[in-house]
Amino acid sequence: MSENKRVIKKYIEKKDEGSYLPLHFEVGEGIERLEIEYSYERVKQTKREDATFAKEQATLDFSITAADQCYLGSSGSNRAHLFFSSTESSVGFLKYPIKSGVWTITLGAYKIPQEGIEVTYTILLTPKRRRLFKGDTHVHTNRSDGTLSIETVVRQARELNLDFLFITDHNNFAMDTNYFNSEALTVIPGMEWTQYKGHAGFLGTVKPFDGNFVTHSLDETRRKMTEAKNHQALTVLNHPFCPDCPWEWGFDVPYDAIEVWNGVIAERNERAIEWWHSQLCDGKKIPAIGGSDFHRPGLFNSLGIPTYCAYAWSKDPEDILSAIRHGSGYITYTITAPKLDLKSREASFGDTIDVNRDITVSLSQLKGGEEIHFITDKDRDVETVQKDCTELERVKRLPNAKFLRVEVYGTYGGTGKKLEVLSNPIYFEEESD
Repeated sequence: MSENKRVIKKYIEKKDEGSYLPLHFEVGEGIERLEIEYSYERVKQTKREDATFAKEQATLDFSITAADQCYLGSSGSNRAHLFFSSTESSVGFLKYPIKSGVWTITLGAYKIPQEGIEVTYTILLTPKRRRLFKGDTHVHTNRSDGTLSIETVVRQARELNLDFLFITDHNNFAMDTNYFNSEALTVIPGMEWTQYKGHAGFLGTVKPFDGNFVTHSLDETRRKMTEAKNHQALTVLNHPFCPDCPWEWGFDVPYDAIEVWNGVIAERNERAIEWWHSQLCDGKKIPAIGGSDFHRPGLFNSLGIPTYCAYAWSKDPEDILSAIRHGSGYITYTITAPKLDLKSREASFGDTIDVNRDITVSLSQLKGGEEIHFITDKDRDVETVQKDCTELERVKRLPNAKFLRVEVYGTYGGTGKKLEVLSNPIYFEEESD
């Protein structure tokens, strides 16, 4: 039997009627979804002459508790299949991460026949696996200065086929976005910490700090950002070179990533990318992200422009946040832009590998005619995609470089080639003996 499938059989005697019986099972690391099917002979059928008669002989109730003792809910005997995950669970049960450890089914022996009865529980575990999820990391609603309700924004995100969405209203503590999670879309809480000397994203937590948002000095700003990090927020310096609201506290503050692509490509983004690249050349490892900064529908302000494409182990908020924090992904102009992957054995975006290892660069959803820029701290190698080419793979070995990142330029929205894809790097260092 597969390690991701377990079968538990339990014989219940008449004397157990009216009691609650715990059944324990082990769940390992790296599980995305848990399903439980259970069956028993609830209805007894008998035949007399030319007629069949059915009579309910047993009623077994079900409840479940996670490995950390979080109670997820219960059900009567009217269901035979239940499922659980961090983004969607069966009706009546909490959405909850599938944590490793001992889980407990509580069997409610409501009605048991005189001769007893056997119940079979089949437990199916879906392991996490690395795959691509697309989302928007910077979105406003009418809870601050956006025009749309969170319900409308979530609906639009689903219509666009986004996989995840961060709600980042200005200086407002996020609502519990878990309510809006589904198999199609993960909605993650956040805040855009907003004050006169710049904006920062505090992502992944409902309440990133206590007290007021205001800071008056660099020391106070550092303390506020440190507090947000201590509250498990992923901290991002938003649109740092925007002429209207630049980041003026300097870069010697505690942050996890920098927003180099905010909305449509403009001079502010070009300056941010240039600054970020200079930091990479200096040996720093700073993840880059992008977000639409959506406030209202419009030609130059749309959800998913740009899109952050994260290689994560699941759509669980923790896995999405972990991918962004590590730099495991890339930014695209729209959700339909070319797809990209960097692989070197098990390593990928954000990882550090030996300088003598090969990297495979894979691109798909190409239209032909795009320019692929292979960028290191040393130079920029440009290749033009042939006409009608839809997929491309190149192997690179760069023994003298500190990193490799990729940009793709294509034609959209008018004449001339514009940035369509910008990747986080894969880093190099010489392995010591």
